Amino acid sequence: MLQYIDNRINYNYSLCQQCGICEAVCPKQAISFKLLKNGIHKVVIDDEKCIRCLRCVKSCPANKKEGYDGYFNNFSIKKYF
Repeated sequence: MLQYIDNRINYNYSLCQQCGICEAVCPKQAISFKLLKNGIHKVVIDDEKCIRCLRCVKSCPANKKEGYDGYFNNFSIKKYF
């Protein structure tokens, strides 16, 4: 989940689906994914490249609560291998 707080784009892992939409819509390629050792991707935001257009925040499925009743329930438990 991406949020705009204090003039920065902030990444919240708790609801992130790792879908890559934020990376795809960023016009400045300021968002990338880093593969961690546990197989989970971490969203990396380059504040130098970010122009704060908020396309990532607006397109993030985790930010769209309307019409998603119960959809995010399974994302609260992350599996580690």
